[in-house]
Amino acid sequence: MTLSDSNSITLGSATVGGDYNVTTDSDNTGISTMTISGVINASGDVLFSGTSANDIIDVDSNISAGGSLTLQQASDIQLKSGAALTAQAGDLDLDNSVTKITLDTAGTVNLTQSGDANSVQLVPVTTGAVTTNLVISAQGSVTAQTIDLDGGGSADGTLSITIDSNTTTPETLTIDGAITNVADITLTGGADSDNTIDINQDITGTGSISIENAGTVDLASGVDLTGTSIAASTYIGTINLSGVANNEITTTTGSITFSDVTSNAAKLILKSVGGTTTVGSYTGLGGGKIQVLDSNGTVFGGTLGDGAVNADTVELTNTTGSIKFEGNTTIATLSTNSVGYALEFTGASNQVGNNVTFDNTGGLTLGRGGAGKSDTWISG
Repeated sequence: MTLSDSNSITLGSATVGGDYNVTTDSDNTGISTMTISGVINASGDVLFSGTSANDIIDVDSNISAGGSLTLQQASDIQLKSGAALTAQAGDLDLDNSVTKITLDTAGTVNLTQSGDANSVQLVPVTTGAVTTNLVISAQGSVTAQTIDLDGGGSADGTLSITIDSNTTTPETLTIDGAITNVADITLTGGADSDNTIDINQDITGTGSISIENAGTVDLASGVDLTGTSIAASTYIGTINLSGVANNEITTTTGSITFSDVTSNAAKLILKSVGGTTTVGSYTGLGGGKIQVLDSNGTVFGGTLGDGAVNADTVELTNTTGSIKFEGNTTIATLSTNSVGYALEFTGASNQVGNNVTFDNTGGLTLGRGGAGKSDTWISG
């Protein structure tokens, strides 16, 4: 079915066998609005389109396409809470000549995509200064731009993005815009953990950040993560710092838990002001750096990895309690600060390249001790 009108259009409930194509502002004059006021079900593809960048697509009800679902050519796609957009066997495409997506009423908006070879494509997402949660579930990949779920005077909205929901083929979640003013944030791959989560811009949450089920989590150069707590350790293979600028991981009240980390030249800055920090291991592939800026205790190892650390420079600035290196450790340049934290190196082999002065005042442990254990310590 194909409909076209030079004026604004309101679409009521419809069940369509086959494709459903609707265009507003067909003569490309003025500003037109397409309003979806009833439930739309089509067995084929759905294409709802304006004609210029000034038009508006206002979605007040559910749209389900048996194939792909595309909303395009609009200054704003306005999604009312409770609305669900579903592409059952194709792309869910909301980024073709669209300026922004506005979640304009309080509640939850659901975007669902099925089909391994397909994807969800978004433009910047914002709210009408109300508490609106966004849930995206895809069997394929997802590419997101800026997401700002500022609740205005109310609580910020939450964000959940899942790729490879049917755990079949490897997929990629790409964050190409900053995520800000969002409460709890969950980014997850399928249970087979062979996916990639590619974060190219900062994520700043007013709640927790949880990154799960990925073979690789890639933090681009200069990308920072900030939340009440940050966890990237549940079925995570490797966290890769792919650039040269610093990557700062900051929690305001809770803990940082990271799986194994690799880095080329970027500095990993760890700042868990209100909680502990645990990193499975750290491998500097080309001069990686670590700075423990603050924490309520930091451990390299624990239950998350073997604790091995190989870094060009390690700066131990401040912490409460202990900083523990539980695996084999190789550091070209180590510096400590005159603060009352304890420092422990308990791997079988520990090597520091500079003549380090241990300025920390909370104690120092070198080696594992105990019968039958052999330790090596080399400094300067």
